[in-house]
Amino acid sequence: MVKVAGGEVVDQLCTYLRPPEEYILFEFSHIHGIERGDIEDAPSWFDIADRLVEFVGEAPVWAHNATFDAAVWRALDRYYFTGTYPKRFYCTCRLSRRLLPHLADHTLPTVAEYCAPGFTLNHHRADSDALACAHIVAQLQRSRGLHALLPA
Repeated sequence: MVKVAGGEVVDQLCTYLRPPEEYILFEFSHIHGIERGDIEDAPSWFDIADRLVEFVGEAPVWAHNATFDAAVWRALDRYYFTGTYPKRFYCTCRLSRRLLPHLADHTLPTVAEYCAPGFTLNHHRADSDALACAHIVAQLQRSRGLHALLPA
């Protein structure tokens, strides 16, 4: 997770998470590069729940294709009986479709390249994807005429 204030990154929270044993699958390691050894000593969602709540506070949370992230977040809260889901959760993909319809597509690499041309995305690395998302939101907030359409 990346915290942005005034268009600048002010804090980051990055950790691997150890999923519940019955959900440990590595069928997508070829996409994100995460292997069993990466998560063996990682904290569980329950272990970081208080840190998440503190980190997010009242700030809005943004993700690209947020439907996926929101579903995982809610499922983890249900599984661990935690209440970390943010009050405001928005999607940069949906927003880019609305505000940047001229783009060839609205994948994270395409939108990030448009909004932050100097940023090097390491796609499917959560920390890099989160930083790209922050750059997208910051750029759209700075764009004359677009910022009024964004939730605060």
